[in-house]
Amino acid sequence: MTFWLGMIRSCLAAVALASFGAGSHAVIVSSGSNNPLGFSWSYNTGLSLLTGSGSMTVGGFNSSLLSITVSLTNTSSLAGNNLIAFGFGINSDATSIGFADSDASGIVGASLSDGTNLGNGVSVEVCVWAAGSCQGDTSTGGIFAGGGTDTFSILLGSTIWGNSVEIDPLGFKYHTGTGPYAFTSTMSGSSSSGGGSSGGGSSGGGSSGSVPEPGTGSLALLSLALLGAGFALRRERQRTRPAVWEPRPRLKAPARGLSLLAPRLLSRRAGVIACCEGQLPRLAVVRPPAARRLVRGVRGACATALEGIVVSDALGVDL
Repeated sequence: MTFWLGMIRSCLAAVALASFGAGSHAVIVSSGSNNPLGFSWSYNTGLSLLTGSGSMTVGGFNSSLLSITVSLTNTSSLAGNNLIAFGFGINSDATSIGFADSDASGIVGASLSDGTNLGNGVSVEVCVWAAGSCQGDTSTGGIFAGGGTDTFSILLGSTIWGNSVEIDPLGFKYHTGTGPYAFTSTMSGSSSSGGGSSGGGSSGGGSSGSVPEPGTGSLALLSLALLGAGFALRRERQRTRPAVWEPRPRLKAPARGLSLLAPRLLSRRAGVIACCEGQLPRLAVVRPPAARRLVRGVRGACATALEGIVVSDALGVDL
């Protein structure tokens, strides 16, 4: 049972690695490619859908200041499901951040920190928020459900930006009636799985709206894991296979051996035959009652010589 549990864990680990490899959807944005970058999201809390759409327009390539104009729309239908934080990862790394928004409501601030946690392990580098920080929660601020929108600008400083940047992942955080929810989304418009409730309420058993398709490398990794499990199973079976008993061939004893082993046993009254198999003497009995009496007498006379003797009437020797 322990062996099988180990194999199951190994295969599940391989599947998990394949899934994570397939879920990465980093997008390269340059002045002439994926600019503006559009995206949408849909996350099921179990009680309601958290949905929306947005875009990012990037400028300032090949300079020390990158400008990103972000537009977000919250299309969730249930009142109170407000978008309170948004973030993303960017490569190359930024060294400073600035924020500007003409609307005093909605998103009100920004922060820059590699590994910023929105909740449930959703980590981003650049984060904008409506509740004082990306870890905060509010029921009165943010981008409201039912079509609320907000457009703002983010200024990212660096020594020098190249002619493109890589965006991955996109993270979102909502306030709901059952607590805050944080999750991620891809840039292709299909949402990836995120965490459940990040505290302050029960988890809604949220799930993503689509299943990512495994890549070639992920399938190869899974195949190698299954192949290794097969070899391990074969080795385990060989190690634990029980030994098969094979009877030794019965040898007919020569007349000389009979006379040397026990000449008294050749009497007509005893009706027995002593035969030799290798170095161990055997006693064959035609009439078991008489043989048992004879064996008791012989054992009393020469117990050492009779050690290992087996009484049998199945040799088929005809006297």
